[in-house]
Amino acid sequence: MIGNKIVESIRLRVPGKMTYSHEADGVEYFVKIEDFDRYSVVISEMGLKNSSTEKISPKQFENKVRELENKLSYFMEWPKILELDNQNQIAQLRSYPGEKDGDTYKYYEILVNNGKKINFKRIANHKGLKENINMVIPDQILKRLINDFTDTIR
Repeated sequence: MIGNKIVESIRLRVPGKMTYSHEADGVEYFVKIEDFDRYSVVISEMGLKNSSTEKISPKQFENKVRELENKLSYFMEWPKILELDNQNQIAQLRSYPGEKDGDTYKYYEILVNNGKKINFKRIANHKGLKENINMVIPDQILKRLINDFTDTIR
């Protein structure tokens, strides 16, 4: 599976900050890596884009997003659909529950656009001020996320 290939390829590099890009079967992948160790990768953002011009119906889009939500039950903070606009084919999923740290609320966010593009990041919201923060993802979870995201945009 592509998740294995990407994580193995990341492991061949020297640890440190980099953007990893890969293209396979019409899908472009990027992972903004901050660092990695023996068991996990620290990333600030990940994205996938299917270059296919094939359109999907609003119902197909909704089905793909709901299937992704159900698949991600293994994730540390299970992302749930927050917004789903079938007509414009935009969906936002957020981890539920997120992590509360004093006045700061941290959560994972997944944006799905047109059933062909996914963006994944972690956000810290401190009294309405939002910023992207790094996330530590174990290798096995990262592989699975990449595979599940790929299935969603194909």
